Amino acid sequence: MKKPLPFSVALVADNASTVFGGEAIIPYHYFRLLSEQGIEVWLIVHARCKEEMTHLLPYKTDRMIFIADSGIESAIFKLETLPFLKHFRDALSHFRELIFHYRQSQVVKKLIRAKKIDLVHQPIPVSPKQPSFLYGLKIPLIIGPMNGGMEPPTGIRDFQSNLTRFGKYIGRKLAIAMNSLIPGKKEANLLLVANQRTAKALPFRAKRLEKLVENGVDLTLIDPVIKSKDNNPITFIFVGRLIELKGVDYLIKAFQKIQSHFPCELQIIGEGPCQQALQELAHESSQIHLLGHLPWKETLAKLKKADVFVFPSLMECGGAAVLEAMASGLPVIAANWGGPADYLDPSCGILITPLNKEQFVEDLAKAMETLGKDSSAREKMGTAGYQRVQEEFNWNKKIEKIIHFYQEVLQE
Repeated sequence: MKKPLPFSVALVADNASTVFGGEAIIPYHYFRLLSEQGIEVWLIVHARCKEEMTHLLPYKTDRMIFIADSGIESAIFKLETLPFLKHFRDALSHFRELIFHYRQSQVVKKLIRAKKIDLVHQPIPVSPKQPSFLYGLKIPLIIGPMNGGMEPPTGIRDFQSNLTRFGKYIGRKLAIAMNSLIPGKKEANLLLVANQRTAKALPFRAKRLEKLVENGVDLTLIDPVIKSKDNNPITFIFVGRLIELKGVDYLIKAFQKIQSHFPCELQIIGEGPCQQALQELAHESSQIHLLGHLPWKETLAKLKKADVFVFPSLMECGGAAVLEAMASGLPVIAANWGGPADYLDPSCGILITPLNKEQFVEDLAKAMETLGKDSSAREKMGTAGYQRVQEEFNWNKKIEKIIHFYQEVLQE
């Protein structure tokens, strides 16, 4: 523990977890590492996180506040499970979240008064359009880093129906109205955004914007394994949800084009609604292995043994799996679209612009064959990727940056 810094922070989030997946791990890292830096930091999250957080950080339980669902939230959740209301499930879920966020904001205001908190930071939700009830706090507020504003590639849009696109259009219009009625983000002292795309997606003009990528890697948990020799077979690996927008079907088709050119295999880690269709697509190849969901430590072990990470996702705002692959010493092949384009450069990976389906599969196959046959290129890219994570995306560096933002806002 370092010498205490002379200010206190309230971290406000829906969830803080290492097992929920997605953005939930971000507040956990902030809470843990800010505490280690000597900051008095409080964590205010949903009660569903209590068991895990008190187990992981038992020495910080006196700085954790868990908020259980109210009766109305529990009732709405039950409505979401009814089959005849399935078309309204998303709307009901958003309404339930709004109720929770309002109740959470009241808890935060009481904490500010009781403990004389100096600053509030809301790291998630990462959506730039989601309104925040954290207004009227009378102390500085930082929100983000946010990441969003994604649109599918123009030439590959068939995984989004016209109804879905119309729904997103209506959602944007509603976001403008909601952020006027619930002006936490409009009144925030600082908004952090992962990229210019997210800045453009904000439905209002911010007081102040700064850039900071939302994802990071804890390098104390991942040791790189740089492979300098030809392996037999070469292992390509994908990690992620098996949903349409992840593009795993394109990956399988690309692999099938090269599987007879040199000894190689493809490992796919994850589960989701497309799992059965992907198994049928891959069933004729004994070199493709769909491994289902694996615990994080087992996934990490697979990454260390693999040779190339391939991530063809077409609607990825972030892509923490890409950073973990880079931290594991793997070269990366990814779509030049969304989050991976923020992480990768030619020194550590190959980015493929998705113009249309046929071209995307063809270029994926070419990139896979190039790296599959070139151990020197794999070694150089793997080394460069690890160094890039060390310099720009490791959590210790991110904490230094966020503390700098805290101090700037408090001085202002």
